[in-house]
Amino acid sequence: MGLINLGLTGIHASQAALDTTGHNITNANTPGYTRQRVEQSANTPRVEGSNIIGQGVKIDEIARIYNQFINDQILRDTSSFYEYDTHLESIQQVDKLISQSETSILNELSDMFDAFQTLADDPSSSSVRSTVLNDIEDVVIRFNQLSARLEEQQLITQDQIENSVTEVNALVGSIAALNKQILEFEGGSSAAANDLLDQRDQAVRQLSEFMSVRVVEESSGAVNVFLSGGQNLVVGTIPYELEVTDNEFDRTQKSISVNVNGNTLGVDSQISGGILSGLLDFQNETLSKSLNELGRVAIAIADQMNDQHRQGIDLSGQVGGFIFTDVNDMDAARSRFISSSNNATPNDRVGNVTILDSSVMTADDYIFEFTGPGNNNYQVRRVSDDSVVTQGVLPNGVPTSIEFEGISVNLESGSFQAGDDFLIRPTRLAASEIDREITRGDELALASPIRTGSNIGNIGTAQIDEGSILDLYEQYPNDTTLLSTFATAGALAPPVIIKFTSETTYDILDNSNPANPVSLVPPIEDQVYIPGVNNPIFPDDPGVTIIETTGANIGQVVAGTTNGYGAENLTFTFTDPDTGAVTVRPTVAIPANATAQDMVNILNQQDGVEATARSTMFLSNFVDDAAGAPLEIVINGETLVISPPDTVNADTVAAQINADANLNLQNIRAYSDGSQVRIESYIGVDLTVTVNGTAGDSVDVTDSSANTLTVVGPGNSATIGGTVDVQLADGLQMNSDNAGGLFAAFPVAQAAFMGYQVNINGAPSNDDTFTVDFNTDSVSDNRNGIGLIDLQQAKSIATDGKGLTFGEAYAGLASEIGADTQSLSINKDAAESVMNLSVSLRESISGVNLDEEAANLIKYELQYNASAQVIQVAQEIFDALIAAFR
Repeated sequence: MGLINLGLTGIHASQAALDTTGHNITNANTPGYTRQRVEQSANTPRVEGSNIIGQGVKIDEIARIYNQFINDQILRDTSSFYEYDTHLESIQQVDKLISQSETSILNELSDMFDAFQTLADDPSSSSVRSTVLNDIEDVVIRFNQLSARLEEQQLITQDQIENSVTEVNALVGSIAALNKQILEFEGGSSAAANDLLDQRDQAVRQLSEFMSVRVVEESSGAVNVFLSGGQNLVVGTIPYELEVTDNEFDRTQKSISVNVNGNTLGVDSQISGGILSGLLDFQNETLSKSLNELGRVAIAIADQMNDQHRQGIDLSGQVGGFIFTDVNDMDAARSRFISSSNNATPNDRVGNVTILDSSVMTADDYIFEFTGPGNNNYQVRRVSDDSVVTQGVLPNGVPTSIEFEGISVNLESGSFQAGDDFLIRPTRLAASEIDREITRGDELALASPIRTGSNIGNIGTAQIDEGSILDLYEQYPNDTTLLSTFATAGALAPPVIIKFTSETTYDILDNSNPANPVSLVPPIEDQVYIPGVNNPIFPDDPGVTIIETTGANIGQVVAGTTNGYGAENLTFTFTDPDTGAVTVRPTVAIPANATAQDMVNILNQQDGVEATARSTMFLSNFVDDAAGAPLEIVINGETLVISPPDTVNADTVAAQINADANLNLQNIRAYSDGSQVRIESYIGVDLTVTVNGTAGDSVDVTDSSANTLTVVGPGNSATIGGTVDVQLADGLQMNSDNAGGLFAAFPVAQAAFMGYQVNINGAPSNDDTFTVDFNTDSVSDNRNGIGLIDLQQAKSIATDGKGLTFGEAYAGLASEIGADTQSLSINKDAAESVMNLSVSLRESISGVNLDEEAANLIKYELQYNASAQVIQVAQEIFDALIAAFR
């Protein structure tokens, strides 16, 4: 090849090395630049005889000093850091908003309950009542402000998502364009397009700031870029741009999709890491959780304070109204039921979501879906963990309701069908919707609507408490209809008297006419009282009902020694109030001529059944012919002999009955008005009267319906059977075959719930009475006000298996957001350290070291000069040879 050519190859190699070194130095601060190096090797030597003579050097390539593994690690670490950094930057705003005292709800709540406490100490104060109204308004304003700030943060996040997607699409387009340039360059040359490769790697790294990506290089040199879930972003020279779309349920939330061959595919679930993942996590988790939990606290406060306030009466004696907006206002209820934009046409489905029990409801959202195959098959999934909450088949289409976790989903109308999806959002908007409903201080209902009293003539030691309100409103179909007990303004309908018929039994009577109390409808009589303990007097379950024996011969006077009642079969059906499951129990048989006491013993063996009985007989017109033996009256086997000098009258008969120990054991008592004896058995034994003596002796026996039978001696009898009242627990129904005429085939079950409860303690005496009436003097009464104040410390919001107060529930939200903020801060710092380590490792391998490059300049300059010297020597030799031949 010659010495000149050898020198030339050296010069070429040195020049390339100098150029590459200069290129490295000038790009030392270029983002993403990869240090280059000239890769060279010896040319193929030539063989001359037995010698191999070198042919100089050749340039193999200008190589990038590049490590693919480290580059992939940088992509992963970059995505991780930017995800934490973005989420942290956003959540810090929420953390400050919720936790700082200037914006927290806790101070306003405390001020409001303090004002209620002051008012309870002086219920008639108009100035304090005004203060309470102002503090209620402050609570409303703070809830509204917090919600508005969170919604503002939501709008900011939407803009950030849209801007980020715009940048992502620019990068995706740039990567595809660079693929094309690289293919064009490398397709016409064996050299690598190093600078273009650097630009493409830098674009991919910038893309990893927005999301985690997976990069696969093709044999052609192009790279394909995929989301972590596998969706294409770049395939060769084709970019797939992302789109920001509205969530199918909520336009205020953004989703991300990609258009593939005209089909829009949602990719939220495939996006992990990076700015977009941080923004989506903040939108879908932090903001949703904050708005939902804030709304749950707002609903709990409004619902429970409204409920308590509506159990009292105001200064004018009117039942209290709503303090806050009704949580089940129809507009609010319908806003919680959101149809998917993907549901089939027509768009005619109407539904709403009402709050049944704010103390057990969660802050979760739910997906209500019609799963098929039929149009009535449904399933409810919790959004937070995708678990199934409830599922089933709608029994009769719509309208219908499905109850779970303290709420009721009410399908009103429309063509609900398989494939339909609905978002159930019980609490999301509550903090923005809460408002003050009450407008005047005198409308604050601090007093209880009932007052109790004791007869000053009572001789026992029993005492009645002041009573408590259970609920003034009917539960079904809504809670806006007052119970009949309280439906008359300024009155109790009816006022009642509790009359003890013995030391251990009592009747509750309608006291509308105090001169003549009568049975309630339905009757509540023959109730058992236990001396020495606290006895609740009224049924306290709204679902309790009472059925009476209604047959034509029930309690009627009949000749003979049996009551004449027929045999009858009863069926009890239980419908579980929670699950709706129906259970039909085995038939209960009542034998013929069973006493009311027998019936009670049989019925009380059934779960949820509490039966009581009473037998009543009236005796009058006692006739003694005085011709022979004295008048003998046999009552339930006990003979009463009435002879001179005794006077044959009602007082004498009643006295002998009450003095008879065996009759007392049968719980039989007698009462005389001077002309008539009323005989009562409070356990429902049959009452049988037999007249002995002579043929002229007789007694008139009268039943409660005023039917009279004259029993003439000797040896004739009359019997009156007892009546039975059957109290049924919530969900229990009783039917009869009506064979014996005891109960109607489908007996009417009448509600026994009075809406209030009183308790009596101590030892009453027979004929002691107590009263319950409307609280007409309520100006200084604070009993319902105390109930409102007690809500501050009530553990009335269920969370993670325990109860929290209003303040604790809000503080729990602040604590959870604070913990998430701290966790993100720690993770962000750790991710940043890892990313910096990866970047440092890359720089140590692929970065430009100016000291090293400066040394290389000297080295390659010397190499260049040396090669030039080789050429000069070759030239001198050549010149010498030419000169020799001249």
